[in-house]
Amino acid sequence: MDRIGKRTKTARGVMFFSLLLAAVWMLAGCVVAEHKVALQRHLYKPEIPKDVTSFYSGKTIDLNDFINNDQKTKRYAYFSADSRIAYEASVPLDYFVMDCFRDAMWMAGMQVAHESPLTHIPDLKLIIDRWTEEEFDFSIRIERDGVLKYKNQYKIKTVQVSDPKDFTAREKNAYATINQAVVAVLRDAGVKAAFR
Repeated sequence: MDRIGKRTKTARGVMFFSLLLAAVWMLAGCVVAEHKVALQRHLYKPEIPKDVTSFYSGKTIDLNDFINNDQKTKRYAYFSADSRIAYEASVPLDYFVMDCFRDAMWMAGMQVAHESPLTHIPDLKLIIDRWTEEEFDFSIRIERDGVLKYKNQYKIKTVQVSDPKDFTAREKNAYATINQAVVAVLRDAGVKAAFR
């Protein structure tokens, strides 16, 4: 500022450049999709096979630490490979997956706890490694009494739609992919062994 209290041209230029640089930096990470597919956790309807429900009925599990480690997703959305379609969940993606797993496990007849102080029940932790319209990759860890009992990685392929403009089919496929993920985990022999 000069002696009268007014900004000099240089100070105004630096301030303008700083604001412009901050705006560019904030927008650099933004992905703007052309189309959005809305995913609501209450619209996921689990389809659990009878062989799975017969094994897990009456068993208890603790769901803890569902984490999204995929840097290419946003907090609430994952994208198609070309980033033209965003699959936006009503809650953060890690919560969305945990809620879907919880609902499916209830459907399988399980009692589901969240951050239970009881250490003797299996504790399932899930990490989203990669999530796109085409594939859902995730890892699980099951601990019991504070000891790692089982860990595994899964790759779930999403069925592609025949009509690229059929967003209702894309939404159904997204829910079907989550269901495939749940069934893959529950049918895993290592997961079953952690409950014995």
